[in-house]
Amino acid sequence: MQHGLRRKTDSMKTFIAQEWVCLLDENGLAGFDALWQVDVPLLDQPNTGRGRNGWSTVGLLSLPVRGGTERKLIIKRQQNYVIRTLWHPLRGIPTLQNEASSTLRFNRLGIPTMKLVYYAGKRERGDFRAILLTEFLEGYESLDRLGRHFQGQRGFNRAERHQLISSVAQVIRTMHEKRLRHNSLYPKHIFLRRDGGEVAARLIDLEKARWSPLGRGRRIRDLDSLNRRSPGWSRADRLRFFKAYCQTDRLSSKDKELYRVIGKKGGRKS
Repeated sequence: MQHGLRRKTDSMKTFIAQEWVCLLDENGLAGFDALWQVDVPLLDQPNTGRGRNGWSTVGLLSLPVRGGTERKLIIKRQQNYVIRTLWHPLRGIPTLQNEASSTLRFNRLGIPTMKLVYYAGKRERGDFRAILLTEFLEGYESLDRLGRHFQGQRGFNRAERHQLISSVAQVIRTMHEKRLRHNSLYPKHIFLRRDGGEVAARLIDLEKARWSPLGRGRRIRDLDSLNRRSPGWSRADRLRFFKAYCQTDRLSSKDKELYRVIGKKGGRKS
């Protein structure tokens, strides 16, 4: 297997991060079949659909390390779970293949996300299977979980609340400035770590992420998704977020128009 993402056929790519090769091998998980069969606790309910008998799961893989400690990985496995792209409009490709490519692209462009450890796809008796490993985000919590405390401002003082909102706005702005769109920008896909007065934000689950040359389109799609799925945010929170996203204390007429569009879409779909 190559230590980098490369094309093997039109339907398969492989990647393994050099620094993880030895540890995976020591735990008997150096190959696709071993990773496919390893038993791990699931972190969420399996997803189904997107192909013939398609399914996708997310689990936590803990690897013992010499000295009695362990390192954790997120392991995603799927079968016939595909996304259609401009280059693969009919058969599609595994959503995990798109996530692997997007994760590398985000890292290369300096957009905070997870670190890719492994990706491989394999055809087995007519089924297309894929595996993705990423480093576990130690100390991070999802915005979905943290946002629940926004109701009544439980668990946050004013400064922490403002810092969290600003950090979320900044990581999304960074992504959009690179002409990329998440396409599934929900609070559960934004992870944050609080360290004193600082908040670090990362975007995860890049299965649907893609290049988006139209600035207005990528902004509306992502910001509307986040707006509609953040019920704990007050009107003041939403305005503060949008100003931080626009990097201004005073919105321009164009900014105000975009803010109204997002608000109206959220009102219709909520």
